Amino acid sequence: MQQTERSIDTLQRPDGNDIKSNYRKHDVGEAYFVGRMDERGYHAEQWGIDMRDEDSTLIYDDKMDLRVWDTEARISCLCVTDVKTKSTEDWLGIFNQRHLVKYTKWADLYDVPVFVYFTLVNTDDDTVGAENFFVPVEVWDGYEKYVKHYQKDGPFADFYIEDTDLIAEECPYVDRTFGADDHNRVVVIDDNHYEDWGWFESAVEQNR
Repeated sequence: MQQTERSIDTLQRPDGNDIKSNYRKHDVGEAYFVGRMDERGYHAEQWGIDMRDEDSTLIYDDKMDLRVWDTEARISCLCVTDVKTKSTEDWLGIFNQRHLVKYTKWADLYDVPVFVYFTLVNTDDDTVGAENFFVPVEVWDGYEKYVKHYQKDGPFADFYIEDTDLIAEECPYVDRTFGADDHNRVVVIDDNHYEDWGWFESAVEQNR
């Protein structure tokens, strides 16, 4: 977890897309994912840190949202998953470059699969799952230098890469990058890398 000097106000997100609203969408999507895991006899455990009540500055939590275990006894960890909820299909398969680097690091460190789960959430009528898919995170050559680039403190705090958009050339499942309205650089995942629930459950079951 890294404390930054960046104010929440600098995100410049449009109305209805503030951090608290995004957490509400995230809660719905995460509950949907956890419920499906419970139905199938797995146990999904919160891993990431909830910082929604931090109103002054952004705090970057390096962990992913959930670890999925075989049972509540937590004998064997089967996968690690981050939940991405979107209110429009246009933003499915898109997330921060920094997050891709973080996910890749965990995929390299863990001996279990790492996934990003995308789902549509409409908080007006409390619907979720109209469209959803998984992105399996695979380790790609050269990701380590971006870990250094995004480190805010420690021995690599001054390490800098001028053009992080090169990620699109180095990571085989990134289609392109662009700058979002909140000033973050984001990646667009190639839709050929999307997997459905059946594929995900089969991949998780192989680790039992």
